[in-house]
Amino acid sequence: MYTNIFRNNETQRYAFYTSMLLQLTILVAEIESTSTDKPEVLPTNKDYDNISVPTVLTSSSTVPPVSTNNSTLPSSHFIKLTPPPGVGGSEMKYDYGNAMGLSILFYDAQRSGKLPSSNPIPWRSDSAMGDNGDGHDLTGGWYDAGDHVKFNLPMATSAHVLGWGLEKFKDAYEHAGKLNDMYDCLRTPLDYFLKCWVPSQQTYWVQVGDGGLDHAFWGRAEDMHMSRPAYKIYPGAPGSDVAGSTVAALAIGAVVFKEKDAGYSAKLLEAAKSLYAFAKSNPGIYSTSVPQAKAFYNSSGYTDEMCEAAAELYKATKDQQYLIDAKFFYDPTLAWGYFWNDKQPGCQLLLWELTQESKYKTNIEAFIASYAPGGSVPMTPCGLTYRSKWGSNRYASNAAFIAVIAVADGIGGDKFLNYAMSQINYILGDNNLHLSYEIGFGNNYPKRPHHRGAACKPGWCAASWQDSPNIVYGGLVGGPDQNDDYQDNREDYVKNEVACDYNAGFQTACAVNAEDQGVYIDNHWDGGFQGHVLLHPAVALHGWTIHVKFDHPVDKLETWVAALTSTSSDKTEFVLTNKDYDKDVLSGGNLKIDFVARASGTTSLAGTVTIEGQGPPVTGTQQPTGNSSGRPILTVSPSHSEKLTPPPGVGGSKMKYDYGKAMGLSILFYDAQRSGKLPGNNPIPWRGDSAMGDNGDGHDLTGGWYDGKYIHFEIYEKLRNCQSCSSEDAATVSQFDIMVCIEQTAGDHVKFNLPMAMSAHVLGWGLEKFKDAYERAGKLNDMYDCLRTPLDYFLKCWIPSQQTYWVQVGDGGADHAFWGRAEDMHMGRPAYKIHPGAPGSDAAGNTVAALAIGAVVFKEKDAGYSAKLLEAAKSLYEFAKANPGIYSNSVPQAKAFYGSSGFKDEMCEAAAELYKATKDQKYLTDAKSFYDPALAWGYSWDAKQPGCQLLLWELTQEAKYKTNMEEFMASYAPGGSVPMTPCGLTYRDKWGSNRYAANAAFIAVIAVADGIGGDKFLNYAMSQINYILGDNNKHLSYEIGFGNNYPKKPHHRGAACKPGWCAASWQDSPNILYGGLCGGPGPNDDYQDNRDDYVKNEVACDFNAGFQTACAGLYHFAINNQLPPSPPAKC
Repeated sequence: MYTNIFRNNETQRYAFYTSMLLQLTILVAEIESTSTDKPEVLPTNKDYDNISVPTVLTSSSTVPPVSTNNSTLPSSHFIKLTPPPGVGGSEMKYDYGNAMGLSILFYDAQRSGKLPSSNPIPWRSDSAMGDNGDGHDLTGGWYDAGDHVKFNLPMATSAHVLGWGLEKFKDAYEHAGKLNDMYDCLRTPLDYFLKCWVPSQQTYWVQVGDGGLDHAFWGRAEDMHMSRPAYKIYPGAPGSDVAGSTVAALAIGAVVFKEKDAGYSAKLLEAAKSLYAFAKSNPGIYSTSVPQAKAFYNSSGYTDEMCEAAAELYKATKDQQYLIDAKFFYDPTLAWGYFWNDKQPGCQLLLWELTQESKYKTNIEAFIASYAPGGSVPMTPCGLTYRSKWGSNRYASNAAFIAVIAVADGIGGDKFLNYAMSQINYILGDNNLHLSYEIGFGNNYPKRPHHRGAACKPGWCAASWQDSPNIVYGGLVGGPDQNDDYQDNREDYVKNEVACDYNAGFQTACAVNAEDQGVYIDNHWDGGFQGHVLLHPAVALHGWTIHVKFDHPVDKLETWVAALTSTSSDKTEFVLTNKDYDKDVLSGGNLKIDFVARASGTTSLAGTVTIEGQGPPVTGTQQPTGNSSGRPILTVSPSHSEKLTPPPGVGGSKMKYDYGKAMGLSILFYDAQRSGKLPGNNPIPWRGDSAMGDNGDGHDLTGGWYDGKYIHFEIYEKLRNCQSCSSEDAATVSQFDIMVCIEQTAGDHVKFNLPMAMSAHVLGWGLEKFKDAYERAGKLNDMYDCLRTPLDYFLKCWIPSQQTYWVQVGDGGADHAFWGRAEDMHMGRPAYKIHPGAPGSDAAGNTVAALAIGAVVFKEKDAGYSAKLLEAAKSLYEFAKANPGIYSNSVPQAKAFYGSSGFKDEMCEAAAELYKATKDQKYLTDAKSFYDPALAWGYSWDAKQPGCQLLLWELTQEAKYKTNMEEFMASYAPGGSVPMTPCGLTYRDKWGSNRYAANAAFIAVIAVADGIGGDKFLNYAMSQINYILGDNNKHLSYEIGFGNNYPKKPHHRGAACKPGWCAASWQDSPNILYGGLCGGPGPNDDYQDNRDDYVKNEVACDFNAGFQTACAGLYHFAINNQLPPSPPAKC
């Protein structure tokens, strides 16, 4: 709100506290002073609120020069692994994670209504259980401050800021063991807002409790006896400010709860949309409509709240109208500050986040510059940005909150982080009193906050000179004056008040985390654990060797960011040395080394690390924190990365293309390929249930993915030119001829298990290696759902009691003769199987690999499902091994589409993945027996040789397998035997040219994760994925929906057809097939967006698998600060 009438109500709100017996009426304060750079109206005292406050420091009429302390370098909290050479970073001077966790406890103490059984505040219980508006239940929510009124405007501001922080820094809460606590924290106001908004009545309840009556009562919320009237807005008495702020909170709630509770997320979003429509249709200021609010939260406008509301709705829905609205409400002027009555910086920052338009970035840079040393906002002598005396800590920490969100969005880098740390450090102890203004942090903090619940026990309240009998952990008191003056005095409501909106920005700013040097255990399971080593050297390193020692034997230690050079005979000590890219670490810098350990049992949960030449071992070891109903104060705050791209200038490179987004879109493509009964959370609006009768001899075969693939003309051409073909081959040629005549050869609805299993295996392998990429992009649960579709289907297809595996559903000829939606199919859908008399070790082996990697990645998420997958994988493997053969010989109906050339490569991958999942040596022996040392032609549904070689390297570390990988990648890289297009795409074959290039990129990123190739392989992978996403002569993304320029006419029936009609060849598809990867260009980068061109414009499940995993790998290395600069585009 741009007028920024400041809290002229604050004096009236708190003056009664000078005496517990004083009865107040609501008075209007006299205006005494107005800020010079922005019209800020400040209240003067009345006769009754003169309070004698002992002098702490001698005040000066002139503010001394600001002290700038540059000794603390910014920590690399946005980067999960390592700061790059030359980038500073320091261990946290204060434990921001602990401060963050304490703040959640403060919000727990502010709860109204029925408290949950897990309530961690022993002195709080149910209260205000009769709150209602015209009989409508209004229990719940947060009390505002030291009082017991519920004001929706500051409550919604706080919820939005906290939700925004959870969206950006979820990892901080997760690794601190506070993620579930934070979700619970947010539910309190969000549940309350859902009660307050009654769309059928177009009524929104905005306040419960009368300020005058409430403030006349000094006691516990549980002992309130006064009436608690409720106040509402409606079309005749509008309030777009409070409604808009609530919309922003509900919308960000929908975003952050989408993975955790999709139903709740949808409910929040629905409420946000309808409340926004109400606010937009009924513009007005709520404190004008509800005069009872004016003395407490007197609003000065609503366009800033409506901007945040529209921006968050756009983020949640991608509905362009909301973005148009947000831009309409935008104000380009320099913001005064961020707080309950001024959301201008939030509006500007959200618009930058959503559009990347430079003017919004300029706004934020100017705002932080005004708050930083030398800016227009003054500072106290000890360095707190001093915007106003009413909540001085609040304004400083809110500026810090804007700064850290900005850095997460790519603005400001170390400069902004330095500023944010300076303010939070001041609040936590870097001040003249060496005091933490957050209650409960450290040993020196306010003991007499202006808070009734903390001050009172049943039947009595502490006198002014007594410490509060209850500690309101995490509460942030108002703060010092302009000369750093402060005394812990309960009667000083200016400096010692606590309030919900004081904590929100502070808590979000505290989601900046780091760790001390040591060994940290992040997760463990039966048979192993996962963790990281953090190095924090006292002197600069230019090459390093470390000794990691565990308190119990470890069978194997795996890491991809360091080289393992030796292991002690008792398997407790491991010596690691640097890679080329992480050898340099500055004095005071941080280097994070992730590892996975294989060990018997679950006891190896402690370790030490020693840097050779730098002192004794350092532990730093922490157990997984988890959660408990008692909510212990958190003690560990692992560093982690930001949600999207590393900030500019922080190591490696900022991603030229958003690989995380490309990865997420690809998941949507697989959602569009689903067959059978679709789940309730189906995100593809133009897809419905289909092929519900799929069966084999009456056995249910519904589910899985439609293939979406062309006829394999490369096979057709070979057979066409064959001089001595068998009768079976001739029949295949005839079948092809029919298909060519029909010219309806793509986006089909057959389910082919060979390419489906290949896709599932590649995707699962990527999830195993790059889980953090999916997690950071907010797509982890979506990815698990994605994988379940084929895995559940494979479990149906394999019937061990009958030694039968169903490998195909649908007849290619009949299917390709029908151009229409899957939902409208009417042809017969025969099913085809393999069995001992008609074997198919290729299809079975590929399925085993998918099931086995599924068992690995689901082990932690769903142990029962994992065990089921593994059992199926083992029995299907025995079937495939005992009955060797090529499935397309046993099922000739497959040959025209997926005619297989062998099975050893699939059986190698199958055995290798089973060894990974079981550690049974027989599988490793088998994998080696199926291994082919020759240079691989490529990786595809019919060629798994590179995957076999890479898995064997991963499992054995034998040099010959590494050599295989290096030779394979050399053949695909510039100058290798595989040609390239003029603009730089490795061109293996015209049938899915993008597929082969993306698959080589997939092999490259997995290889780097396994310690092969480093920046060289990453550069190659980026060159191929960047080409696909836009570094080509067309400046086109071959992934549909990525950017603004992408294929609009893919060869896909579901996308091309609506019920009753299909688009003509010249028309764009009516449905967008988000994430689908089109076949690709010709050898000279030639391409046209033509639906009839099934060679270049086809999409298929196996096209996307390697592409998605390559994107996940690049995103992983980007967020872990290990991605080198993007190679230049050739076109």
